[in-house]
Amino acid sequence: MAKTTSISLRNKIIYQVFPRQYSKTHDLKGVTKDLERIKGLGVDIIQLLPVHPIGILARKGKVGSPYSIKDYRAINPDYGTMDDLKELFDKAHSLGLKVIMDIVFNHTSRDSILTMEHPEWFYHKENGEFANRVGDWSDITDFKFEYPELEKYLCDTLLQYVRLGVDGFRFDVASLIPYNFFAYTFPLLKKENPDLFFLAETIHLSFGKYLRDMGYDAISDPEAFTLFDAEYEYDVNNHLQKYMKGEAGIQEYLSRVEEQEALYPKNYVKVRFLENHDFGTANSLLKDDLRLKNLLVLSYFTRGMEFLFNGIEVCSRHLPNLFETDEIKWKDYNKSGIVDLIIKMNEIKKHKPFMDGVWNYHIITDSVVTLSFKDKDEELIAIVNLNHASGMVNTEIEGRFKNLLTGEVFPLDKYLDIQEEPMVLLKIQE
Repeated sequence: MAKTTSISLRNKIIYQVFPRQYSKTHDLKGVTKDLERIKGLGVDIIQLLPVHPIGILARKGKVGSPYSIKDYRAINPDYGTMDDLKELFDKAHSLGLKVIMDIVFNHTSRDSILTMEHPEWFYHKENGEFANRVGDWSDITDFKFEYPELEKYLCDTLLQYVRLGVDGFRFDVASLIPYNFFAYTFPLLKKENPDLFFLAETIHLSFGKYLRDMGYDAISDPEAFTLFDAEYEYDVNNHLQKYMKGEAGIQEYLSRVEEQEALYPKNYVKVRFLENHDFGTANSLLKDDLRLKNLLVLSYFTRGMEFLFNGIEVCSRHLPNLFETDEIKWKDYNKSGIVDLIIKMNEIKKHKPFMDGVWNYHIITDSVVTLSFKDKDEELIAIVNLNHASGMVNTEIEGRFKNLLTGEVFPLDKYLDIQEEPMVLLKIQE
């Protein structure tokens, strides 16, 4: 897939929606009613967390993990019906939005319809109980991809949703699923819709090594790029997490992003994010709205698609619960101007240099970083203040610029009185 993937994806914005937490009705209709607002943010693609019935056996929490699925071909009754999902697709399409579904084909719940109908498709302990291969995922059991009938069942399940109108899929822990399954399935799906978008949740490098040390296969990121259009940045994101926890400087993360520029195919597309359903909110670690805004701009100024987790609009410092009903506190909408910033950054992300320009960064101080994208026509520079620095700093930047976040036009001769708010500069060509 990577050979034909368009680098225009680097200009796109993904917005992840957890229907249970999203609205007061906790269902698909609650999402559909808010699609105009999501579109107004400048989002291109909505990614729904799994929408299927959740298993009861060994369930975590009162309502359970959406990644412990009982029936792939049904809709969680708490969320609504298949018609409600179709309505969401149709409304999104009418607004120019695309919708991708979160697909969990590494495992099912321990009481899924498939464990009852085809127990041979799953891993078992020596005592005959269903099992997962690794981790503390005690509410699920893993597939054994040794049966052509299993692959056909899963492929037919995806075809069901393609025919319903979905625009693509995000595959949960895609690295744990056999390469040959995707190689078999994707061409069949593309026959139905050649424009489908495939996103891989690739895994942390340490987890990949751990799996291989245990004798299991794990698709590497370079291998995944031969199949998928885009991948998670879990190969480097642990360094960003360490920064947010105060355990490392931002250089550790950015230097590894720089390595990606040489490691992956020229048209590689990574998905960049500060937060998602696995890690919770970035502000639960930072506990600082200004630092959050500056770090968000830094994320936009790394090469790839930007990924927003629903609720970032409220700058929440709360760690959401995946296993309970934990509604977003929308009363804090646009706290500290975060929504205004998101809208502007989503507009800025459409500039061509983000797609194919040269990317660079410069660490000025422990707190101040510049990042840039430049092509023959445009140069865009972000100046981010990651920890409330003040005073004059030498940016090494010269020229006349427009701050795209404020509209201010001014000359810059290297030295800048650093502000707490992030800056995004467009160089004015003389």
